[in-house]
Amino acid sequence: MGAARALIAVYVFFFDNNIERKTRNFNSLGLAVAIEENVVIEFKNVDVTFDEKVVLRNVSFQIRKGEKFVLVGPSGQGKSIVLKLIAGLLEPTAGEVIVNGLNINRISNEEKNQLVLKMGMLFQKNALFDSLTVGENIAFPLREIKKISEKEIQKKVNYFLHEVAIPHAKNLYPDEISGGMQKRLGIARALALEPEIVLYDDPTAGLDPITSRRIINLINWLQFEQNSTVVAITNEMNRAYQLGHTIALVAEEEILVTGDEDDTKKNKDERVIQFINGKLFGPLTEIQ
Repeated sequence: MGAARALIAVYVFFFDNNIERKTRNFNSLGLAVAIEENVVIEFKNVDVTFDEKVVLRNVSFQIRKGEKFVLVGPSGQGKSIVLKLIAGLLEPTAGEVIVNGLNINRISNEEKNQLVLKMGMLFQKNALFDSLTVGENIAFPLREIKKISEKEIQKKVNYFLHEVAIPHAKNLYPDEISGGMQKRLGIARALALEPEIVLYDDPTAGLDPITSRRIINLINWLQFEQNSTVVAITNEMNRAYQLGHTIALVAEEEILVTGDEDDTKKNKDERVIQFINGKLFGPLTEIQ
């Protein structure tokens, strides 16, 4: 058993370092290599109000195909709401949410279902099925949605387990694997239907810094390999810089698109400066 664990550790070490080298290489080619001109997600003058509380006001931005768009900001300011709007789980009070050229709240249920099938989502708590094994968790959406044979399902399960470096855990249950492995499993299941758009709700929440970096390496590699569009939430600026082509601060009912790491660090908005530097005093702490 000790030898097997050592072998797994070596495999994961080389897997993670290989991902980091590859993602570093393709990121150095520049944004234009990965991103096509077409817009896949667009918010047009979006308002979200609950009772009398305004969460988002007159928000507009675009996300292009192949882009990695990262939302940061204080808790309770509306980051998760943005993901729910994109997924069609929540309808804006005013304005339009356009996904693949369609207003997601103005199409038929059948069209909406087809659009949602092109999306994958990793929930903050992973939302794994405790009564299913690791392999069965990945197989579940394939059996529900895809009209393919069991042999093809198992082939895909094995492929995604290999991609997230946990093939040895196929027959284990979620409570028998670590938090980092659970996160990898959640990513594998989110990608099982090979979505064009992937939504990550704080994918490194509760993980140690080393595991967090590995998870972002993994997300970067899989996004590059599948040329998917990623929208992610994180409050760790190092992970936001590691992940994002584009960073946006959600605060005070606004979404401030600050650009890449360099542009974000040069941004003169006092709210951006306070958040990215973790300052205790400033406009953001005045609104909490």
